[in-house]
Amino acid sequence: MSRYSDNGGSSLGGDYTDRFRVDGDFPATNPTTRPSSKPTSAVLVSLIERACAPHLHEPNLALNLEIADIINQKKGSTPRIAAINIVKHINDKNSHVAILAIGILDICVKNCGYPFYLQISRKEFLNELVRRFPEKPPVHYTRVQSLILQQLQEWWETICCTSKYKEDLGYIRDMHRLLSFKGYVFPEISLSDAAVLNPTENFQSAAEMEKEEREAQEAKLQELIRRGTPADLQEANRLMKIMSGFQESFTNYKAKVAEEVDKLRRKSDLLEEMLNNIKEGDTIQDDDVYSDIVSTLKTSQPKVEKMIDEEKDDEEAVIKLLALNDRIQSLLQKYFLLKKKDYAAASSVKIEGGSVSAKPNASLSLIDIDDEPDQPPSSASSPPPSGSGNINLIDQLNGLSFSPPATKLANNDITDLFSTPSPQPISVPAAASPATSNADYSIFKSLSPPATSAVSSPALQHQDSEWGNFGAAPALAQPASVTTHPINDDIKYTAVLTKTGPSTLQIKSTFSAPSGAVSGLNLQLSVPKSYHLTMDPQSGTTLVVPGSIITQTANVSSSNGGVINGVFKFRFKVNATVNGTPYERQGMVSENIQ
Repeated sequence: MSRYSDNGGSSLGGDYTDRFRVDGDFPATNPTTRPSSKPTSAVLVSLIERACAPHLHEPNLALNLEIADIINQKKGSTPRIAAINIVKHINDKNSHVAILAIGILDICVKNCGYPFYLQISRKEFLNELVRRFPEKPPVHYTRVQSLILQQLQEWWETICCTSKYKEDLGYIRDMHRLLSFKGYVFPEISLSDAAVLNPTENFQSAAEMEKEEREAQEAKLQELIRRGTPADLQEANRLMKIMSGFQESFTNYKAKVAEEVDKLRRKSDLLEEMLNNIKEGDTIQDDDVYSDIVSTLKTSQPKVEKMIDEEKDDEEAVIKLLALNDRIQSLLQKYFLLKKKDYAAASSVKIEGGSVSAKPNASLSLIDIDDEPDQPPSSASSPPPSGSGNINLIDQLNGLSFSPPATKLANNDITDLFSTPSPQPISVPAAASPATSNADYSIFKSLSPPATSAVSSPALQHQDSEWGNFGAAPALAQPASVTTHPINDDIKYTAVLTKTGPSTLQIKSTFSAPSGAVSGLNLQLSVPKSYHLTMDPQSGTTLVVPGSIITQTANVSSSNGGVINGVFKFRFKVNATVNGTPYERQGMVSENIQ
């Protein structure tokens, strides 16, 4: 295409001179339009300035959401630029501007996800956020101080506890603890505000999980390179190898999808049971239980249908997913009929693909030790595996943490804590062992949530393929005391089993070390398929002083509500570093429960 227009006149004709007329008879020209481009950082800064304009009487939500959209669209360094400019306006002398800036901060935290979490968890950002806080709390907080305290409390109760990457948010917890120590009182957070930041249980396909993790890796890599310390650059190099495929990642999306399918199936079972208990004349209440389950099933159904198309080469997976999809459709149809009080039509709805407990091979867990013959435990140590003994937290993207150099601050600074930051405890997730990673992970294989427990018992071979991954303990909590028994010279470990109900069982575990030189201790447990296990936080990971202990409480319940009686079996796995040497022990426990 020619760069020149064909409809222009000769350079010697009247059209040429008309272009330069000084009166009002000159011809109108159509300026060429520039191709649209993505918003630049200058545009983002300008929008933040407009959103914090002093003449605004209330936050401009449309403008605030546009700022969040630009952050999500551009990514890269945009979250950091936005955070720096927002906190600059929060420290503005005009309190009106500061309040509007806190409103932008709240919108960005709730809409921009992990890349923005990384920025608000930097100690530089937190130092600036509380820069106008005096050393001693005032009698009455200003409006700006109250809103900042509310934001910190909201982050502390939500993303610092429930986020998948909560290990990266240690400085927020430190700032919250420091302000509490100084005497600042945090306000209560409403349930609706907390619900926005808490993770939802929406069903995710493997592609969506991979995309989410990829974005988290990119944000993490960007921050590591920006910091530029030798340790951060080494971590960035390792992360780039994973992102480029040079180094294999431990993340198994098939396993995660299997867990999501299992959760969805159990929700459908729960809804079916609730609907079956509704008698003619009863009214379905609009409570949180029904709305949560129905909303999850409705939003998950299109994704299940998409998975059916993606897994068309796997006939068995397609059959199971089709059955689950039909089951969800029937349950939703019955629910809405009962809500309209059309009991006759609701009773005629047939719900196919019954509960997973109807088929032994479709149990709620990878683990089934009920088929194993009872045998007395025998102690035998197994060598630590070469492939899964050392778990790279970057590979899992569940334990990302910065180790920034200490910065010297004034003794009366409100952020003195960050002059010598304490290391943040990290909960190490379980990684699939080479023997089981390919055998048990398929999208139609039912999985159970991680379990925890322990007792002095035998170590087991890694070649046992009927056992799935072990569940790891969550974040740290307050310790508890229980009786201990030695299992070797390095670590003493015990578990006390207490029957708390006909179908419930509690396992209290404790660790101690005579030498007091144990670090990175992590307990993982597996239970039979017919049981469901939940873990309370582990009280610590390090035994420094002889006589100190680490405790762990686990609760076991029967999946089908049956009575727990007779022989109860479970497996445990302990990873730790003893005197600088990696240590691992596995075992199975068999106890007679009366």
